Amino acid sequence: MAQLATEFREKPRQNLENAHIVLLMQRLLGRRGYRVTGSTDPRQALQAVRADPDQFDIVVTDYNMPEMSGLDVARALREIRADLPIILISGFITDRLRRDAHGAGVRELISKVEGVEDLCAALERAVPTAM
Repeated sequence: MAQLATEFREKPRQNLENAHIVLLMQRLLGRRGYRVTGSTDPRQALQAVRADPDQFDIVVTDYNMPEMSGLDVARALREIRADLPIILISGFITDRLRRDAHGAGVRELISKVEGVEDLCAALERAVPTAM
C-alpha cells in the first residue's frame, strides 16, 4: 500500500517536471525563431504528426519517457512520414543506443548535458531551410 502511494506522489511530480522542461525548450527555441509544438505525451505528439504530417519540419524527442521510448516514437514517425528528421536526446548515450537510434531513423543523437547551442546546431544541420 505505501509503495502504491509513493507512485502516486512521484508521478505527478515527474509529469510537472516534464511539462516545465517542454515549456523551457519551447521558450528557448522560440526565441531563436523556431515555431515549437510541445507535448509531454508521446502518443499525443504522434497523433499531432499523424493529423498533419507536413506541418512539422523536424521532431526532437527524449529517449527516456514513461509510456514509450524515443526510439519507439522514431519508429512510429517513420511509418507516418519517412523523411521527417528526428533528433533524439538522452542523458546517457551508449554505443548500443547509437546503433539503435541509427536503425530507427534518428538523424542526430544529442546528450542532455550538451547546451541549447548544440541542439540548435543539430536543428540547423537537420533542417537548414527551416530558419
